Amino acid sequence: MAILSNLELIRRVPLFSTLTQAQAESVSEAVVKRRYKRGEEIVEQGKKSNFLAIVLTGRARVITQDSRGREVILATMNPGDYVGEMSLIDNQPHSATVRAEV
Repeated sequence: MAILSNLELIRRVPLFSTLTQAQAESVSEAVVKRRYKRGEEIVEQGKKSNFLAIVLTGRARVITQDSRGREVILATMNPGDYVGEMSLIDNQPHSATVRAEV
């Protein structure tokens, strides 16, 4: 698999599909690639973060806890899915935890 540039990576994400070339280049300069291990939390419910995470490869699970403290899976994230945008916009804590799956 070829190593993609930051600009090529963001061009693959639907969220950024309408950016002009100049806007896409500006966003690509802020990209930081990070690999998560299975089970590692990307964002934690109840905490704030100041980043947008985009799944490039693998999957992540969106989870919360029910009234008895049991884990409930709300969704599975796949390549191209993203998390953290609402926390950036409204500065509120995350409503769920996102954990790397594979």
